[in-house]
Amino acid sequence: MFRDAIRAVKLVAAAIGSAEFDAARLEAKAAEGWTTLTELADTFVRDHGLPFRTAHAVAARLMTLTEGDSEKPLSAALADASRELVGRALSYSDGVLAEILSPRHFVLVRRTPGGPAPEETARAAAASRAQLDADQAWWKSATEGLSAAERRLAERSARL
Repeated sequence: MFRDAIRAVKLVAAAIGSAEFDAARLEAKAAEGWTTLTELADTFVRDHGLPFRTAHAVAARLMTLTEGDSEKPLSAALADASRELVGRALSYSDGVLAEILSPRHFVLVRRTPGGPAPEETARAAAASRAQLDADQAWWKSATEGLSAAERRLAERSARL
């Protein structure tokens, strides 16, 4: 099992090491299909104090309204959706809505442990590197200790 896992990790490392990514295209694809709709709902919670469930209902209704009428500005659809579900219009410009729904914003605001924000991934990578260094030092020490013990065992066995 470990041998297979090591082989798989080596294959992925080789593939990733030579892979080339079109970051702009990946970001554009990530913006499709409402993948960041949760951030919009989270923004409603933060900005307007809406209950989480209500905020998500407004975001989902916005998605439904815009899919039914792609000509309607996002800000107008949001005003309609929020009036319908909250009783008042939540007001954001189309530009602000585009920023909130952008994949880049989605990543940058997630700074919690394990989140994708650059500062968090840098912290996690540094912690992982430190742990790797500690593990490698332990492994080296343990290997040297076992080798020394095997030599002593061989020497003592030879004297018998």
